[in-house]
Amino acid sequence: MSAHSTYSENLADTSANRQPDSASAAVPAELKSRRWWIKWLVLLVVIAAAVFYEARTSVLQSRLLPWYAAKLWYQDGDGPSGQIIFPTGGPFDERRGYTRIPDFQQRLQDQGFAVTIQPRFSPELMRLASWGIAPPYREPTVG
Repeated sequence: MSAHSTYSENLADTSANRQPDSASAAVPAELKSRRWWIKWLVLLVVIAAAVFYEARTSVLQSRLLPWYAAKLWYQDGDGPSGQIIFPTGGPFDERRGYTRIPDFQQRLQDQGFAVTIQPRFSPELMRLASWGIAPPYREPTVG
């Protein structure tokens, strides 16, 4: 019986004092690295497939643009508007005089005229106009 207890004590001592060798410790790190690369590769392939599908079908574009366009509106309101942005440059806007509207408005008000109705932009339309993107409008009919 004492031989049996000595054998189990020696077995416990050798397993407790055993250090992992560097080859067995490096394998999990290699596997983790390989798994990381596989995950990124799969993600890249999925994104590439989605971009290819969108380029061929425009499904995402056909759903997102109408949803966003519904947020671009303006509404006429009484008096001068604080929710409007006039263009600041561009050959078409300068040729048509749109860039000078604030100056015209101020000069007319100085002469006693009043703004009775002016559009109010939605928050999204204000954001786009501040970036220099022209607001949507109905083009005049030709004929």
